[in-house]
Amino acid sequence: MSGYVLVDGIAHHVRGLGLKAPAAGGFITAASGDTIWVHLEGQTYALEYRDAVSHLAAEETTVDTMRAPMPGLVIAIGVAVGDTVAAGDMVMIIESMKLETVIRAPQDGVVAKMHYAVGSRFDRDAVLVSLVEAG
Repeated sequence: MSGYVLVDGIAHHVRGLGLKAPAAGGFITAASGDTIWVHLEGQTYALEYRDAVSHLAAEETTVDTMRAPMPGLVIAIGVAVGDTVAAGDMVMIIESMKLETVIRAPQDGVVAKMHYAVGSRFDRDAVLVSLVEAG
């Protein structure tokens, strides 16, 4: 298997994602979806599998993504896929612990994907909306 893993937010190309214990000591792993946590010598590392083709395709076209600052619920959406937005435009309103937060476009672009609909719950750092370059 070949793909990308994220280590401290940096993508690294890898082949053969098998994990093996070191000769001395050992490690503990836990997995959830495409993320594997490895605890080794007092440090914990999160490795996230990314398909190489999908990762490169997203890198070439994505201008930016809007991520969730906290877990919550989508309560309103102000745009649709294909809409052109300017930096600062309201894209979505989320709610977390009864606090409403407006998610704004970080820069000009076209809405490529709405990852959640009104009423959907999401985790912290989830990609809420993806933008691509206009044109």
